[in-house]
Amino acid sequence: MRVVYNLLMPLLVPLLLLRLLWRSRQNPDYRRDILQRLALGLPAPRVPGQPRIWIHAVSVGETLAIAPLIERVLRDLPDHSVLITSTTPTGRDQVARLFANRVDWAWVPFDTSGCVDRFLTHWSPSVIGLVETEIWPQIILRAQKRGVPTLLLNARLSHRSARGYARVGGLSRPVIGSLAAIACQSRAHARRFVALGAAPQSVTVAGSVKFDVPVESLRKQQQQLRQHLAISRERPILLAASTHRGEDGWVIDAFLQVLQAVPNALLLLAPRHPERGHEVSALLTDARLAWRLRSQQNPVLPSDQVLLVDTLGELGAMTGLAQIAFIGGSLVAHGGHNPLEAAAFGVPTLTGPHRFNFGDIFSDLLACGGAQEVADANGLARAWIQWLQNPENAQKAGRAAEIYLQKNKGALDAQYALLETHIRGSASVD
Repeated sequence: MRVVYNLLMPLLVPLLLLRLLWRSRQNPDYRRDILQRLALGLPAPRVPGQPRIWIHAVSVGETLAIAPLIERVLRDLPDHSVLITSTTPTGRDQVARLFANRVDWAWVPFDTSGCVDRFLTHWSPSVIGLVETEIWPQIILRAQKRGVPTLLLNARLSHRSARGYARVGGLSRPVIGSLAAIACQSRAHARRFVALGAAPQSVTVAGSVKFDVPVESLRKQQQQLRQHLAISRERPILLAASTHRGEDGWVIDAFLQVLQAVPNALLLLAPRHPERGHEVSALLTDARLAWRLRSQQNPVLPSDQVLLVDTLGELGAMTGLAQIAFIGGSLVAHGGHNPLEAAAFGVPTLTGPHRFNFGDIFSDLLACGGAQEVADANGLARAWIQWLQNPENAQKAGRAAEIYLQKNKGALDAQYALLETHIRGSASVD
């Protein structure tokens, strides 16, 4: 299987490049510095000669999840440089927003031996941290060959993904077994990694750093947003966060039903990919809703029914403005997104049936009453209306979610300690 993978990946590179060019029709940033995907034309390191920690966070969610850990590294290890790689333009933009010129950044290379070797030679990382499920055979094995430990941070592995890896066990087992450490979000994830070949001594249950939400900074941003948007505190606000294509129409249909029962409700509609704003705005216009783009930076008028959030970096704080949040990617088979920023604000959440990306967290939230499941637009409308008309029940659910979040904090310290151990170990070897 390893031989097949090594032969197949270089053959796929032209197709991968064409796919990036195709996607760049809607978002030109996909072709920006495209040769970096081949580990060509890489930028010079900001601080040559410093030990470097390479963190790969594929897109927005992974970047936000690992951001507190990176901040800790920047604060406590000033003698080290940090390189962050992304796969998507939105991930890159999030890195720029959060860290500006405090870190090095590049596109992650295609997972071929040539690309990875060029990349490792250029950056010479002393430790690599892959985030969540970014298990790339050539990166892990080529780094191991150079004596560079690779860690899987905030690791998760759904039952569905585990079945997929098991089907290619000839490839996945030696790769997963080559990881120096796997910091899992839960015991269930840890069991799946061990079953797939991870050395038991390398696997720890550290919890999810997503529980360590930076609440204070989000609250400050939330207050600024409320002041700028000028939304009355008396107005019922609903949030549909990180929606995907095929889901926006259901959300809009549900909101139209809400307006019949609660005419002054406001919907904050945030597509997962802001570049889809024009698609969603067309749906809102067809539904004859009065909508406004957040990127226009104007206050929300009492006559506005929908604020279309087409910006990056504000969704976490905007969550705190809502009474109830629907977490997108769950009415379509995408797997759902993170509900913990809502929990940090004491905001109850609604989820569709497709939530395998955060299955354990949603199971716990459903069990404690901090979330409800809905199946379709009608179910979403009913749940929104019931909680809006019975705010004491919504507040009780939000409080349950907030207590759950508080009980599960602490993963940041555990994962930082693990990362630091390997950083110090690498330094002593050097």
